[in-house]
Amino acid sequence: MAQVLSEPQFQIFTHPKTGVKTGRIYFPALFLADYHESISQWLQRREVLFDER
Repeated sequence: MAQVLSEPQFQIFTHPKTGVKTGRIYFPALFLADYHESISQWLQRREVLFDER
């Protein structure tokens, strides 16, 4: 049975040779349905910063 996520999740990848970091964000369908306006505004920002912790 598939796991149903209720919160967004993200992954950060570091390229093994260049050290460049890229990221992915996964939004569950129910989360998108509830918060689609806020998410749309957030994704339209020119820069999205992540704190490295």
